[in-house]
Amino acid sequence: STPVKGSIGHSRSVTSRGVSSEHIKSIRENEAQDDVDAYLVRDVEGVLNMACPVDQERKNAANFIAAQISKGLSSDVSLQNLDGFYKLRLDATANIKERDVYVGFCEIVRHVALRIQQLSSESNTLNDDGAVQPSRLILPASQTDFMCSDADDSERIDIGLKHRPVDTIVYDEGSGKGKEAAHRTSAKEGVRYADLLLVVEAKQSNTRTNFDKAYVQLFRYTRKIYETQHNRRFAWGVVVCGTQVQVCAFGPNYAMASPSIDMVVSEDCAKLAGLLVNWSFCEEHVLGYDTSLTFIDEHGCWEIKVPIEGPECSNNMTTESTGYKTFYSHIMMLTADRLFGRHTRCFVATAEKPSVDNPIEFLKGNFIIKDAWPEVGDELGDYSRDEIGYLHKIRDTLDAIDELHGLYPRLEAGGRVRIKLNHEADELFEDTTRNILSRLDRNSTDREIPIRVHKRIAMSPVGKPLRELTSVHELVIVMADAMRCHDAILRHCDILHRDISPNNILFTRDKAGMVQGMLIDFDHAIRGSVENGQPHAERTGTLPFMSVANLEGSKHRRTALDDWESVIYMLCWLRFILVDDYEDDMFRGGSF
Repeated sequence: STPVKGSIGHSRSVTSRGVSSEHIKSIRENEAQDDVDAYLVRDVEGVLNMACPVDQERKNAANFIAAQISKGLSSDVSLQNLDGFYKLRLDATANIKERDVYVGFCEIVRHVALRIQQLSSESNTLNDDGAVQPSRLILPASQTDFMCSDADDSERIDIGLKHRPVDTIVYDEGSGKGKEAAHRTSAKEGVRYADLLLVVEAKQSNTRTNFDKAYVQLFRYTRKIYETQHNRRFAWGVVVCGTQVQVCAFGPNYAMASPSIDMVVSEDCAKLAGLLVNWSFCEEHVLGYDTSLTFIDEHGCWEIKVPIEGPECSNNMTTESTGYKTFYSHIMMLTADRLFGRHTRCFVATAEKPSVDNPIEFLKGNFIIKDAWPEVGDELGDYSRDEIGYLHKIRDTLDAIDELHGLYPRLEAGGRVRIKLNHEADELFEDTTRNILSRLDRNSTDREIPIRVHKRIAMSPVGKPLRELTSVHELVIVMADAMRCHDAILRHCDILHRDISPNNILFTRDKAGMVQGMLIDFDHAIRGSVENGQPHAERTGTLPFMSVANLEGSKHRRTALDDWESVIYMLCWLRFILVDDYEDDMFRGGSF
């Protein structure tokens, strides 16, 4: 069934209005615990395989270098140069402090990065033309036990791993230079969540309680990576308890954790080294990044490719010749601030390419780009509930009715995101959770994993949130417009919205200052007719505004009356909660 929208996100979300920062912190910790209980799948075989390069030549080079590094890790003489790591090996069952875990883990990560540099520079490890080089080095941030500079509370992470250029200077363990500086806790670097590949949470010993605590922290901090990195499709994470390491792959449905790796046992340490080598050689999308969404440093904006497709397009594979429109954005309207679900992001964008003479700040954002991971049926070609298909239908039907123009989001482009699986091939494959998790051993978990598809939509016009209205009179106009649109879409297009909430009703203001309402977000919509055969009785929508029948999971079919009931609850909420919030008064110039 379609999941209920999260009712608590960050300090500006629907149900966190008017609460203190300490209360919000407590809410986030509780949510992280709930997420661990509901979404963490342990001991999944194949998680480490997800990091392998797709391109065969890169995979071969990574395997060769990993094997060479593993030989060195089996030598006590080599490990004695890694003071912290060697201490873990000698005192694996006693006298280990959490700080020792930080130091030992960081040392092995740096050692692998240094050996990748050394081995890659030797001609006998490369092809004759020297083409197969690592794409990056994986290195710890210069601090441990630190607070990210873009954090909005006092949370501190243990270790952050970053991807750095291959020519980054990595200290030589044998020389002893730079060790103390590398492990010293300082604020000089100003590490940000936006720059981290992943978070590592460490505990002193490998008890089940410590692992549980580490995962709660890991979930909480990885959520910030999704929120600050707008091009993350999925994320990685690591927990280290004593000498035991578990690697976690976060997807829209679940977090898959590997069996434990004992980093002081030679065979297991080789697995950890192999993982770091694979992360250094693999393609960007294997790290979890979206290669169809690129940040242009020169112009300080995102370049976003939006597919041009119709609902009839269901091929799983295509080529770069597939049509798409390109947009540019430097303004986020909505970030993906939750670990699981649709991971919806919204960008305010322009179709005009910025330049030195015409910077992005001077270009008007006329479009909204929505990027999300909705569920589909068992078959990838299932368009029975598809927002893009609905928006095609709405546009093609309502464009002929002048009085409705501007009351609904008009589709400009949209489709399923496709990515290039390796550097050389021209073929693009559909970005789905099935493809992301294809290397997992599905027999190692009994969880049913729904299929989600990465979709991107460009729409117009750009609406404003209700809190920017200036009077009750304007609110009445906007609500009336939105529900007039709701009625027209149901009558003319046979589409029932099913998620009436403050976030899904926006407004525009014309040059004369007149407002117009707009109904958006058809993620939860279904065909309104009984003949369509959809599971009308499922529980879906935004929690505070769901109808009683919806909330109780009644078996009766959902109708427009459920959405009108949501309107009543929404108006009550606007009066008694939003307007009275002293930190964010909805109506700056008036009151009820």
